[in-house]
Amino acid sequence: MAIGAVAGAAIGGIVGAMQDAKENKQQERIAQDRAYQQEIAKMREMEARSRAAREQELAIAEGMRITERELEDAMSRAQEAEGRLKELRNEVEGAMSRQKNLSDAAERKEKAEAEIRLLEEQLRQLKEEQEKYDYE
Repeated sequence: MAIGAVAGAAIGGIVGAMQDAKENKQQERIAQDRAYQQEIAKMREMEARSRAAREQELAIAEGMRITERELEDAMSRAQEAEGRLKELRNEVEGAMSRQKNLSDAAERKEKAEAEIRLLEEQLRQLKEEQEKYDYE
C-alpha cells in the first residue's frame, strides 16, 4: 500500500507539473501575442504620423507654388459656379411652384364644374316642377 501511495503521489506530482508547465507556456504565448499586437499598433501609429507629416509638407509645398492670380481665378470660378447653382435652384423652385399652381387650378376647376352640374340639375328639376304646376 505504501508503494501504491508513493507511486500515486509521484504520478500526481508529475501530472500537476506537466499541467503547470502547459499553463505557463500558454500564458507566455498570450503575453507574446499581446506584446506583438502592441508593437504593431505602435508601428501603425508611427506610419500614420509620418504620412500626415508628409501630406502636410506636400500641401505647404503646393501652396507655395500657387500664385495670387491662380487663387483669384479659382475664387472667381467658385463664385460663378455658386451663382449658377443659385439660379438653377431658383428655376427649379419656380417650375415646381408653377406645376403645383396648375394642379391646384385644375382641381378647383373640377370641383366648380361638379358643383355647376349639380346646380344645373337642381334648376332643371325645379323648372320641370314649375312647368307641371303651371300646367295644372
